[in-house]
Amino acid sequence: EMMIQGTIRCLSLTQKFVCPRAHALISRSILPARSLRSSTSAGRSIPPMDAPQAPVTQAEAAQRSPKRRKIDGAENAGPGAPAGPAPEKPAAPAASTGAATQNGNSKSKGGQQQKDKEQQQQQGKKPKKVPTDPMKALFQHCTHGIFRCAKTQDLAAALALLDEAEGAGLALQAATYNTMLYLAVGGDRWEVLVRGGDPDTCAKFNASGDADPAASAAAEAAAQPPAVSKDKAAEGAGEAPASSSAPVGPEALQRHMDAAVRVWGVMQARGVKPDGGTYLALARMEGLRRDPDAALDWVLKAKAANTQLQLRMFHPALVGYCMARSAEAVLRVLRVIGEQGLENLDLTEYEYARGVEALAADPAARWADMRDVLGRMAKELNELSAPTLDLVRAFFATSPGGARALAEDGEADPAGSGITRSRWHVEAVQVGASGECEAAGGKLARVELEEEEWESFAEGVASLAQRDERGKTDFAAYMEWLRRNGPYDVMIDAANVAFYGQNRAGGGFNWGQIRRMVDVAKRAHPGAKVLVMVHRKRLFDPEAKSGEVQRFIEGLKAQKAFYYTPPGSNDDWYWMYAAVRARSRGMLISNDELRDHIFTLLRPKHFLKWKAGHITHYSFPGPDTEPQLLPPPSYTSCVQRLDSGAWMFPSQEQGKWLCVRPM
Repeated sequence: EMMIQGTIRCLSLTQKFVCPRAHALISRSILPARSLRSSTSAGRSIPPMDAPQAPVTQAEAAQRSPKRRKIDGAENAGPGAPAGPAPEKPAAPAASTGAATQNGNSKSKGGQQQKDKEQQQQQGKKPKKVPTDPMKALFQHCTHGIFRCAKTQDLAAALALLDEAEGAGLALQAATYNTMLYLAVGGDRWEVLVRGGDPDTCAKFNASGDADPAASAAAEAAAQPPAVSKDKAAEGAGEAPASSSAPVGPEALQRHMDAAVRVWGVMQARGVKPDGGTYLALARMEGLRRDPDAALDWVLKAKAANTQLQLRMFHPALVGYCMARSAEAVLRVLRVIGEQGLENLDLTEYEYARGVEALAADPAARWADMRDVLGRMAKELNELSAPTLDLVRAFFATSPGGARALAEDGEADPAGSGITRSRWHVEAVQVGASGECEAAGGKLARVELEEEEWESFAEGVASLAQRDERGKTDFAAYMEWLRRNGPYDVMIDAANVAFYGQNRAGGGFNWGQIRRMVDVAKRAHPGAKVLVMVHRKRLFDPEAKSGEVQRFIEGLKAQKAFYYTPPGSNDDWYWMYAAVRARSRGMLISNDELRDHIFTLLRPKHFLKWKAGHITHYSFPGPDTEPQLLPPPSYTSCVQRLDSGAWMFPSQEQGKWLCVRPM
C-alpha cells in the first residue's frame, strides 16, 4: 500500500501527463479502500496522499523494513544511526500517525536509485531513462501499451490508446500501426471470427436433418488448434486458428471489421507505407468482410509492390472461397501460389486441406480435380492431421463429388470385373511393418523423389552447407572429392555411433563401435560402398592414436571410404549431401532424429520423404557387442492409390491409416 501511495505521489508531482486517466483510476480505487481499512485497523492509519507527513523514528523504520536493515546493517541506517549490526526486530510500537517525511523518503529513494544505477553499470546495462518530454512519454506509453494489448488480445484498450495518440496529434511507428491492424483483424483468431460468424459453416443441416458432413468437417477444422505435423513448413504451417469454446457471434465479427477499417484509415492518413505485415492484415480484413476476391487482390498488390509473399497471405482468399463452396476458385488460388515459383510458397497441409474442403462442399466438383489434389498431396505430405482426414472422409462418404468419382474413375474397378461399385467404404485401419493392408486388399509401396526433386534437394543442401562454412572452399572441395570417388551407398554418422551408450563414467568417443558398425554394414549391404565421416578433431583423441585405430583408419582411406570434416564445419551437412547424391539407393546409419533447426531450412516436401525411407537406426545390446540395425519401413508414409483401387491416407498416429475403397 505504501508502494502504491508513493507511485501515485510520483505521478502527481512529476509525470501526471503520462496517463491522467490511469492516475485518476488508481486514486479512486486505492484511496477509498485505504480509508475503509484505516477505520478498522488497530489504531494504525495512513493519511491521505497529500496530507502533511510526520517524521518517522528509527524504531518505526526498523519495524517497517526489518529484513533490509538486517542485511545491510549500518549502511542503510539513517543519519546518526549507530554503527554495527542492525538491531533485532523490536516489539510493536505505538501506532504511527504518518509515513516518513517527504524529505526523508526522497533521500532514501535517491540512495536506492543510485545503488540500482551502479549495479546496472556493473552488469553492463544502461540505466533506464525516463523521458521528460511529454510527447515522448506519450509515445512510449501508447507504443508499449498497444504491444501489450496485442499479447492479451485486448482490442478495446488498444483502440483507446490509438485515440489517445491521435488526439494529441502523435504519429506512431509503422510497426505499431501494423500491430494494431493485426489485432483489429482478429490476430491468430481471424479464421475463428470468419467461420464462427457464418451460419452456413457452424449450423448447416441438410434436408434429412443431419449435419452436412463437409460443412461440419470444415467447422471442426476451424475450431481445433493447429495440429503439429512433421510435414509443415515453418512458414504458413498450422494456420488453423486457436480453439474457441463457443462460436463467435456476428457482433464480435462486426467490431473487428469496424476496428480494422478505422485503423487502416489512420494508417492511410498518416502515409504509412504498407509492408508484408500490412498486406497480410488487409487480406484478413477482406476475409472478415467475406470478400475473397478483394483478399486475393491485396496479395497481388503486395507482389506488385515487390513485397515478399507469404503463404498465409493467401489464406483469407482460400477460406472465403471455401465458405462460398467454390472449388474452382480455391483451385485457382492454389495454381496462383504454385506459379510464383518460390520455395517459401511450397504448399503445406493447410492449403491442400482447403482444396479438399471446397471439393467436398461444391456440388459441381469434378473427380478429376480431386484426383489431382490427392496426387499432389502424395508427393508433398507424409501424414495428415485428424481434421484433414475428416474432410477426406466427408468427400468420399457423402459428397456429390465422391459419388461421381465411382462413375468417372475407371480405376475403381481395376480388375475389369464389370461389377458396379455403388459407394465408397471408409474406415480406419492399422498397417504393419510389411505395408500389407487386408482391408484395402493390397500393399503399400515405396515412393521415391523424382529426378528433378533429387537434384533440387542436393543443391539445397550444398547451398546451406556452404553458407554456414567457416572455410568458404571446404565444402566445395568435399563436393569435388565426392564427385571423383562417389556415389556411396551407405553413409555412417561416425560421431553418433561412437557416442552411443557413452553417457557413463569412463565413456567417450568409441572407435571400436565405429569399426564394428562398418563390419555389420558391409554384411547387411553386400557390395555396397561405405563412407565413414568424422570431424577432424577426433583424429587427435588419445584412442585415435593407438595402433589398432590407426590401422582401421588407414584401411578406410585406402578404400576411399573415409572423410574427415575440417574445423568450423558441420559434419551433418557432409553425410546428408552424400546420402542425397546417392539418390534412392543411399542409406544413412544414424540415430539422429534430424530435429536440429538447420534441417528446418530444407524444403519439407523433399527432406521429410527422404528422412522417412533412407535412415537406418541401430542399437548396441551391450559393451563390445555388434550393433543391431533397424532399417526403415519397406513402404513410404504418404497418400497412395493401391492396385485394388483403394486409397490410403496416413494419419499422424503411428501405423494408423484411413482406408477408402469402392464397394
